[in-house]
Amino acid sequence: MLKAISIISLIVFAIGCKKHGCAVSSALNYDPKAKVHDHSCLYESKGGLYWNDATHNNLLMADVTNLTAIFDHDTIFKNADINSFNPQNSPSCEVDGWFQFDRINYHNAFDVGLMILNQDSDTIYAEAVELLVGCNVYEIVIF
Repeated sequence: MLKAISIISLIVFAIGCKKHGCAVSSALNYDPKAKVHDHSCLYESKGGLYWNDATHNNLLMADVTNLTAIFDHDTIFKNADINSFNPQNSPSCEVDGWFQFDRINYHNAFDVGLMILNQDSDTIYAEAVELLVGCNVYEIVIF
């Protein structure tokens, strides 16, 4: 009798076990066998920062020659020469010539702090922006 109860308990336990993992099909590490979503999904975000001619001229007039961009303590680029990038009017993730980045995230959308520093490590731009899965385009406006 005890053996029968043990076998029945084992069968119920085995049937009731559900695999934990990333159950979101758009995630990089999607597991089709996962039955319980455990929030371990990874998502790719890419994109870049751009500015128009007026901001570019304002940076030059302020003697800014190099920029560093930081998303929540992650340096996206460091000491990039602003003259090596053209001001953009309608950038996209498929076009080169602007400050681009790739990043892996644990959420499919969340707010991050974006900071732009000049060559002296002074903050010249700071804003909270939403980082989404896929292409993100942020316009930097500095007066």
